[in-house]
Amino acid sequence: MIMDKAFKTEAMVLTKRNWRENDLLFSFYTKDFGKIEAVVTGARKSTSKLVGPLSSLGVVEIIFVKGKIQNKITHTYLLQTWPVTSLETHYCLSVVREIMTRFVQPDVISKSLWKLFVWFIPSLSSQTDKESQRLLLNIFLIRFLKILGYDFKTDECVQCQKEIEEAKRYSFHHKGFICVNCSGGEMKVSQKVFLTIKKIQEQTYIKEIVLDKISNKELFSFLRKYLQYFLEREVRSLSLI
Repeated sequence: MIMDKAFKTEAMVLTKRNWRENDLLFSFYTKDFGKIEAVVTGARKSTSKLVGPLSSLGVVEIIFVKGKIQNKITHTYLLQTWPVTSLETHYCLSVVREIMTRFVQPDVISKSLWKLFVWFIPSLSSQTDKESQRLLLNIFLIRFLKILGYDFKTDECVQCQKEIEEAKRYSFHHKGFICVNCSGGEMKVSQKVFLTIKKIQEQTYIKEIVLDKISNKELFSFLRKYLQYFLEREVRSLSLI
C-alpha cells in the first residue's frame, strides 16, 4: 500500500467554509507553500480535535496530504497566538484576510509576504489605539502592494521625468506622482503622505513610522482608491475602517 506523502509547514488561517456534510474547508497562507486550501474532515462534529488550533488568531503548524480534489489536514498544532483586542482589530484583520484571499495567487511562495503577515498580526494585536492600528494597516498595504509588483514610483515626476522632491497629485493613468511644477493627476496628495509612502517603500526592514491623524487618514483614503483602481475590485472590508 502506497502512503500519501505528508507536508508540514507553518500557516495562518485566512478563511473557512462548510465543505460537504461534516467537513470544513480552510484557506491558509503558509510559510513554505504560499496560499493553499485544505479540508478538515469531521470538523463540524464536536469530537474534532483538529479545529481548536485553527480557531485562534495565530501561527499554527499544519500537516497535510495532497488529494485529487482537495488537500487534507491530518494534524494541527498552535505555535503562537494573539488576542483580538477590539472591534477595530477585527476590522483590520478582515481587510488583510480579504486582500490575501482575493489578490494572492495560490501556490506562489513568497517569503517576503509571509514575513509581512507574521509582522502585522502581533503588531496590530499589541495596539489598542485606533489611529495606531490604521497606520499599521497603511504600512501593511504599501508593503503588500510592493511585493505584488504594484509599488509606487517615487523617484521622478511622471509628467516631466525629473527627480521629484515635492509631490502635489497622483496620476492613476500614468501610474505615478506629479511634481508641483506640472499639471494633471486625478488625486491630490500632500507632501507628508508622499514622503511617508517613499520611506515605507525604501525601508529594508519595517521601522517605526510617525504620522499625524489627518495625514494618516489621507494616506488610508489614497490607498483605498489605489487598490480599487489597480486591482480593479473594491476591497469591501475597507469600508469598515
